[in-house]
Amino acid sequence: SLIHTELFGHERGSFTGATACKQGLIESANGGTLFLDEITDLPLELQTNLLRFLQEHTIHRVGSTRSVEVNARVIAASHVELSQAVAAGRFRADLFYRLNVLPITVPSLRERLDDVPMLARHFLKCCGADRHRRPVEGLSRQAIASLMAHDWPGNVRELFNRVQRAVVMTDQRFITPFDLGFTVNNQSTGPALDEVRTAAERNAISLTLGRVDRNITHAARELGISRMTLYRLMDKHGLAHQMH
Repeated sequence: SLIHTELFGHERGSFTGATACKQGLIESANGGTLFLDEITDLPLELQTNLLRFLQEHTIHRVGSTRSVEVNARVIAASHVELSQAVAAGRFRADLFYRLNVLPITVPSLRERLDDVPMLARHFLKCCGADRHRRPVEGLSRQAIASLMAHDWPGNVRELFNRVQRAVVMTDQRFITPFDLGFTVNNQSTGPALDEVRTAAERNAISLTLGRVDRNITHAARELGISRMTLYRLMDKHGLAHQMH
């Protein structure tokens, strides 16, 4: 009933609590575009009402016998294959064919990995790192590599969630795979690659310390990490003896 009144509106006094006349979303979209997300979640009874609107371009508010003419473009979306929903009896076949005039298939994130870095940077900007008072300047090369190696079962929403969490949790200028919630195990990397990465990390820290004459502040700045993170990594790789 709530979905019905939201879509089609209601007249005053049509049910308990209807203290005023309300225009529905379909009627509000007159002359414009109505976007219906997750269309397969619409109950079968309301699918019938939606089909009638698409065929006749008119609606009836709840509690009214007067038809209202509505001229609106309808765009519907679903993460479920509509033809499969029809076969399972969850979606009306006639509504499917009425909606399926111009189908647009949006590939999942795993099918367009080249878009991942661009989307991640966009979400980083949307999250507003400055509002969290975090000194985040961007994504590290390792973070980008981790994003590209992930299978993305949660699609774009998972990407946004990981970036948002990284912005809140990181204490570094550049987001790392760890900030994004990635570990070696869920990146499908073997022991040999893990050893190579560990050695590369140790060498990078050792060379940087030597180049800046063991100055921790300068070394941390060059590596794009915080002083505390550098201390932790030095301890991890047995490089604490390289300090003055």
